[in-house]
Amino acid sequence: MQDSNNLQLPKISVVLGSGGLRPIASIALFDFLLQENISIDLLLGCSGGSIFASMYNMGYQPDEMKAITKDFLEAEGFSNFDYRALLSIAKMPGGRFDLSRGLLKNDMALETCQAVFKDRRIEDLPIEMKLQTTDIQTGEGFLLEKGSLAEGVYASAAMYPLLAPIYMEDRWLVDGAFSEPLPITEAIVSKTDIIIAMIFNEQIMPNPRSFLDGFYNINRIYTEALTKSQLAMAVNLHHYEIIIISPEFTKPFSYADPSNIDELIDIGKEAVLEQKEEILAAIQSYSNNAPPI
Repeated sequence: MQDSNNLQLPKISVVLGSGGLRPIASIALFDFLLQENISIDLLLGCSGGSIFASMYNMGYQPDEMKAITKDFLEAEGFSNFDYRALLSIAKMPGGRFDLSRGLLKNDMALETCQAVFKDRRIEDLPIEMKLQTTDIQTGEGFLLEKGSLAEGVYASAAMYPLLAPIYMEDRWLVDGAFSEPLPITEAIVSKTDIIIAMIFNEQIMPNPRSFLDGFYNINRIYTEALTKSQLAMAVNLHHYEIIIISPEFTKPFSYADPSNIDELIDIGKEAVLEQKEEILAAIQSYSNNAPPI
């Protein structure tokens, strides 16, 4: 990449981790990048991070991202239970559960993805994009680089066993958080110079009041542990600079409460503001020290 002054500019990747609804805080990062006219060369997303990274890559504006999220949550997209699957837990008559099912019906989630991402394909997006998923039959992480964007986003965020797997690339795929909640190693493999990674860890609920609260607590525990180990490895391997943006979530946030959206975006703004100068300095330093084109 080069600018109008014939300077060598860094190749920049943005990595958005998993985190349920919390990755909506990444809207603040995209706002900043647009205001500063900073181009992205590679977008990597996992789970909730895939949703907002893909919206940005589709050209949605921040207000549109917010409205789409609000509409889905108000439609109670996380309360459409598959009662035959629930009955199967107690081995009651009529119960059925197999690899193609989840405890929630996935119709609404898939329909929302198709409405938002239309018929776009991952490989045809303006910014190179890879979506982190997990192969449920092998446990291996799998990066989607082609195919239906709508199905890819669903796969990356399909929190099994709540949401059913989806069959893509000859695999049954579920939430990427099970294998790599912060897919930062791919940014290193792709030889990007500056990696801007946004992580969305939050405190667990000390007194979970429902099955879902307890389920989400377990997810928070293992994703935070995986994120820390993968980030430590990335810092040791990367050749230039990794900038971490870590919004401070001082309380647990429900995965399905639209009233949290504005607060989460404000928390994202604070976190991006803290790292703003570091991002700009890293780009400037690279350009000053790289040989001119």
